[in-house]
Amino acid sequence: MILISSASLVLLALIITGWVIASNILRGGADSPEAVVTSTIESIQKKDLLGTLSMVSPRERDALARAQKAVQDKISTSGIVDAAKRSSNESSADAGTGLDFDGVDISITGVSTQVTKVSDDVALVKVPQGQIDVKIDPKATKGLIRAFVDHSGNYNPTESKTDLSKIGNLTLVAVRNDGRWFISGTMTLLDAINSNLGLPRGTIPTTLPEGANSPHEAATNAVNSAQSLNPAQLAANLVDDEARAGYLYSHILDKADKTYFHAAVTAAEFTDGQQDASRGQAVVSRLEGTIWNGARFSLNDRCASGTNYNQCLQPSAFLQQYYGALDPLSYFAKDGKFALTTVNEHGKWKVSLLDSIADHVVSIASGLSNDQALRLANLMQGQNAQGSVQLDQATDVKFNDAGFAVRTFKVDRRSVISNASEGGTGASTRFYAKDGKTEYGQGTAVLDAGEYVAVFTALKPGQVTATVKLAHPVNEGVFTSCGCSQGSLSADSPVGVEAVGPGGADLTITQSASFDSRAYYSVLVDGHRNNLGYGSTKIHLDPGAHQVKLDVQETTLYGYSSSRSSYAYASASFDR
Repeated sequence: MILISSASLVLLALIITGWVIASNILRGGADSPEAVVTSTIESIQKKDLLGTLSMVSPRERDALARAQKAVQDKISTSGIVDAAKRSSNESSADAGTGLDFDGVDISITGVSTQVTKVSDDVALVKVPQGQIDVKIDPKATKGLIRAFVDHSGNYNPTESKTDLSKIGNLTLVAVRNDGRWFISGTMTLLDAINSNLGLPRGTIPTTLPEGANSPHEAATNAVNSAQSLNPAQLAANLVDDEARAGYLYSHILDKADKTYFHAAVTAAEFTDGQQDASRGQAVVSRLEGTIWNGARFSLNDRCASGTNYNQCLQPSAFLQQYYGALDPLSYFAKDGKFALTTVNEHGKWKVSLLDSIADHVVSIASGLSNDQALRLANLMQGQNAQGSVQLDQATDVKFNDAGFAVRTFKVDRRSVISNASEGGTGASTRFYAKDGKTEYGQGTAVLDAGEYVAVFTALKPGQVTATVKLAHPVNEGVFTSCGCSQGSLSADSPVGVEAVGPGGADLTITQSASFDSRAYYSVLVDGHRNNLGYGSTKIHLDPGAHQVKLDVQETTLYGYSSSRSSYAYASASFDR
């Protein structure tokens, strides 16, 4: 897991920090397809980010640079890194917002290449053999990578070796731009998908079609071409780099449409939006058609409607009703309007899907508030508390625009603390240590005496306030995980139980029908094992709070092996 997460952090750091550097490079690429692959490998081994990015197709690099700046600005202003530091079990002084690849070593050896040109400006570079060795030492990392490593809490060094000869025909796609050869990440990805699906490559025409006289005309032509279900006609309306990709990998789009989408456009109208000398927005005025099993859809500049739904774009892409997610409609919008980005190429306008995606990312990132960014990063507990609540007292809390509120509270003795207001005008609750580094549970938790943080989240969209009440159990024998006199113990989730009164209470465990006869079951009370007998088992609890959990152990009976099942459960109740 550390290999995957650390490698992902490296990739994340490249995306959100590195691309903007390359936007200032005036000259990059190489003299041939072979040379651009060799130069890329050398730059990666040297951890030369500038050199690596100089080998990337300029159009892809420039589009990603715009997206990078918006994402980086949001990370810098929202306090995500500071929140990650506060909620990490170990926070190193080396953590920060900068990009540094200390602790990450990549060795690429024994590489050979085979080049096949598919047009004057596109070449396939096969890499049939070679080995990639990646070593990651989390404790040696710095900057943004170290901040996320600290938050993950895993510092185990890892090493991964990949033999390229065993993963099939790895193919990089090189493209020529102004006489220089570059790596196209988009076409490399499409080629891998095309190969995996077993599809043939298409043919790139010698001369690409001209564009339109305006952004809205270019977008209208591109969308209307989809009615013919001919990907090659769509490619004709895209910027040159994307058009070549569209022609070469047209079978992917054709297969996707016939297998999944079955889309048909019946009306497409756009208007010109903001534009400069090189890029212009084409804003949807009217877009209608069918998709999937004939389901109809209709869009104007701000709203989408169809069978049983009608939804409009909001100033922010944040969706509170999905517990903190992005509105899928925002993936297709720029500054609150459905739009496509067109590019002025050779004096004519053509649609750029890559520039459209980049502009939509910019719009999403810049439209998020700092609190919304924190919730999307699941770092709400890292925010400074805005007040406190008292146990056993109802308190009104006000949510921010991300639908959460952070409050502190104190516990005077070891207790089961639960949210007694989980319905109506209440809120859901997660309990954390005061420093935010440890989570104790949702809705209920066994807490020792001390100070804690509660993160309250709204139960419904648009909810501005809630009346919350964190409370001790009030009746002897309350099974606090469900707020009733009995409930279920699962194999994975411990629950809190409090025996109130000087004599404590007896907890009765009854095996349920879901039990597997090939496994052994026991109950852990504060970590101490209690074996279960047939029928019901009675366990005495001393006064106070206790953590109770069902434990399932693997065994073999009559030649059958039984693995630990999270679906096993037992019913539990207090004796009165």
